[in-house]
Amino acid sequence: MNLIPVILSGGTGTRLWPLSLPHEPKQFLNLGVSSDDQASRSLIQETVCRLDRLTRQIEGIKVSEPLVVCNEAHRFLVSEHMRAIHHKPLSIILEPAGRNTAPAVAIAALKAMETDPDALLLIMPSDHLIQNQTAFYEAIEKALSPAQSGDLMTFGIVPDSPRTGYGYIQKGQPLGENGVYQIKQFVEKPDREKAEDYLASGDYFWNSGIFLFRADVFLRELKTYNEPMLLACQQAFSQGHEGEDYTHLDSNSFLQSPSDSIDYAVMEKTENAGVVPVDMNWNDVGSWQSLWDIGKKDHQQNVVKGQALLESTHGCLVYNQGHSDEKPLVLIGVSDLILVHTDDAMLVCHRNAEQKVKAVSSQLNQKKKGSLHLN
Repeated sequence: MNLIPVILSGGTGTRLWPLSLPHEPKQFLNLGVSSDDQASRSLIQETVCRLDRLTRQIEGIKVSEPLVVCNEAHRFLVSEHMRAIHHKPLSIILEPAGRNTAPAVAIAALKAMETDPDALLLIMPSDHLIQNQTAFYEAIEKALSPAQSGDLMTFGIVPDSPRTGYGYIQKGQPLGENGVYQIKQFVEKPDREKAEDYLASGDYFWNSGIFLFRADVFLRELKTYNEPMLLACQQAFSQGHEGEDYTHLDSNSFLQSPSDSIDYAVMEKTENAGVVPVDMNWNDVGSWQSLWDIGKKDHQQNVVKGQALLESTHGCLVYNQGHSDEKPLVLIGVSDLILVHTDDAMLVCHRNAEQKVKAVSSQLNQKKKGSLHLN
């Protein structure tokens, strides 16, 4: 059985501004987090290295080098990061512009079909952290049989708290006897009260954005539920061209594709969706709060990276990424702050307000000069 990983690397990581920037988004950064002792790896390197043990863990499967889907502007970044960990992708698929995850996966499925018409695709975002990799491999093994039989499988993270920043998946009836379920429904990010109800019920899981399915099945389902997207992707792929390392798409055709996620385009509509619950110490590294959650804390619950001096300070996240080691950040008598310093900008906010960082980043991209005040 041939399994082709698909690494989605089109995100811009705006919630991690000012460290994550359009020319070097978070998946290419060393954030000092790792699933092992290799904390010098970037998040995209972490994602690819996660595959190294997969063949040894699951008998009977062959894991190929990945297909990586990224923005054209990041083509050389992807190549450099892959060379540094001694991996050569099957191809780096270059998107002329972002169209969300469904078109990205459709193009990857079309490319995979050239290699192996019966291939299974393991879809993974490039910027997630999975610290319990054994649990991840076990979940993949559970999903293999239903995926081969034509189900579109996803992985639901067993929640440990009533998070309001994640979408949820409600499980339905069992698919067999190994802890795999039909999907009853996808649920948007809930308010606090609903999230607490979901946690108490035991029937809901965080939506990880990781999928396993046959390439041909995904394309068939996409044709059923969003044929204009499939046609635009097929044309972009067929009218593009191949380089030695890159798959170039026809820009005009790709831009005709609707922009939509895998969830909205297919998973919420298909009658063949399944979920594997998994507790694998997962984090989408989607915000500064998430970095505080997983960071190594001192005795005052502070997470610090770079030069900093903290006195009578509690529960803060401090990232000093400026190039000058002679300018430490000093915090005295404060608590629950996020302070990020780079050579380009400085962010100071309360941890409870960090969800506004994305809005600030978007406004700064539109307004390069002058003062910016956010209510």
